[in-house]
Amino acid sequence: MSFTNGENSGADIRPRTVWNRLGAVAYKPRAYAAFMLERSNPNTMRVPFRKTRRHPKNPNMVMPLAVHIAMWLLLGLSIAGVTLYVLWLLYQRPKLASISASGVDPKTLFDASKVALTIVGGIGGVVALVVAYRRQRLNEVEHNRENTKVFTERFTAASEQLGSEKSAIRLAGVYAMASLADDWEAGRQTCIDVLCAYVRMPYTPIGDHKRYARKSGPGSQPEPVAPDSEVAPEVKYVGEARYNPREEQQVRDTVIRVIKEHLRPEAASDWFGQSFDFTGSTFEDLRFGDIALTNCNVSFDKCTFYGETDFSGVYFRACKVSFTGAIFAGGIGFEYSLFEDSKVGVYGDLVDNGRILFQGSQFVSGEVNITTPRIGGSVDFIEAEFDGGTVSLFNLALEGDPNSTGLSMSRSIINGGVVRFLGGTFACGTFYLNGLEVSKGKLIIGSDLTYGPTPDDGRRRFSTILSGTEFSFDWVQIDGGSIEFIDVVIDGSEVRFDNLVMTGGQILFLGNEFRSGKIQFPQNVHIAGGDVSFADSREEGAILELDGLNSTAVEEPAQSEESGSTRALND
Repeated sequence: MSFTNGENSGADIRPRTVWNRLGAVAYKPRAYAAFMLERSNPNTMRVPFRKTRRHPKNPNMVMPLAVHIAMWLLLGLSIAGVTLYVLWLLYQRPKLASISASGVDPKTLFDASKVALTIVGGIGGVVALVVAYRRQRLNEVEHNRENTKVFTERFTAASEQLGSEKSAIRLAGVYAMASLADDWEAGRQTCIDVLCAYVRMPYTPIGDHKRYARKSGPGSQPEPVAPDSEVAPEVKYVGEARYNPREEQQVRDTVIRVIKEHLRPEAASDWFGQSFDFTGSTFEDLRFGDIALTNCNVSFDKCTFYGETDFSGVYFRACKVSFTGAIFAGGIGFEYSLFEDSKVGVYGDLVDNGRILFQGSQFVSGEVNITTPRIGGSVDFIEAEFDGGTVSLFNLALEGDPNSTGLSMSRSIINGGVVRFLGGTFACGTFYLNGLEVSKGKLIIGSDLTYGPTPDDGRRRFSTILSGTEFSFDWVQIDGGSIEFIDVVIDGSEVRFDNLVMTGGQILFLGNEFRSGKIQFPQNVHIAGGDVSFADSREEGAILELDGLNSTAVEEPAQSEESGSTRALND
């Protein structure tokens, strides 16, 4: 909600409500209803810079009765003529016998009379069918007109209720609009748009949350903002309307709950295949879990999430969900969700040591892209299963409290697809991969480009810098696929493979630069197959403890002549 302190109290301002921001003036609800209905009508085409509109011919228009009958008779005669001609051709074009006037007998006249009566009866049947069809058509047109009138009146009434200053009436408006969406298939998306627009209204959370906003425009770092101390906490102002914030929170929660109920497989009337636009909304402790987003398009772009945001148990199926420019002042959870043939993009910022959780989730196909330029928390894929598709984390910057910052894929299974951690700076925290199983697919840390030679200028372009992060690959099992560090600078970080079990696949350090820190393959490593490679990597100051690699062929990194690195490799 937007709050004012009465700066224009002396001006001549008409009474307004929260609904004004949606374009529906309180004293003209019917005009807004007509606008939304016209907007949802695909037969209306807007002409730029002109006040007139062109409309197609009315599909309900009925042609004159005589023309209708003549058209059907002509069609019947044409079909009969074509049929007789085809039969004549099939019977080898027999000659037609001529009958003189004197040679007509009573039997021939009787047969001709029967044919004439049959033709007359057929014409009468055609006329009767045309009349019955027109009557049915007119009844359908009248029925549709009455239905449209009823739907329009219900839409107008629900809009008026949503614009009321009383929370109880607004709640009734939410249910009225949802009921209309169930009954009115042609206008369902319009009703959903109105409910989403209500959620998009400016709103201040009632909880004791630290406020954040992007003051420098899109892409800038979120900054804390001071709360509005000039407005009493019990009453918020929008124009001349007053709202109790706790009551308004109940209305907003009801909108979300109604939408969730229609996105469940067991829903009597589902809203699958619809679009939900929450762009710029403010949410507090959002609960959007245990639903199925089937063929849906959902936008949480530029939203601010306070408290814990729950998307657990969601079935993402052939849908598109976007969090571009979002701020997560808390955590967001996708635990035990299923991603299939969908595209989910989380392009935002975590603040206040928030977490993004994918614990126990399953990735079958599609894309999940996470770009959080500043992570003051953690991203967890604990016990997740990757069977296909691509999961990518781009340009991450781990910073903040080392004790609460990190990434984890502990006890996860990679059976297919690609998991990529591409670009960024890892300055603190821990990367846990304990108990990871890799049988197919790839886990890539660093560049996602095909590895190539050093550029002509002799300078390596590094996409990822590990300057203070601990990578724990303890008890990892590799049966196939690969774990790849590509174009990575290891400067003060530790990469450890304690109790590694490797029967196939690859561990690749391609084009890396080991400045400081430690790379450990201790003696408790068990390698029965596969390859470990440090191709085209440079060892400048790091400690490489490769005791566990004495039984396998290893392509070692090049050592700088001026480096003070320490190597331990059993021959």
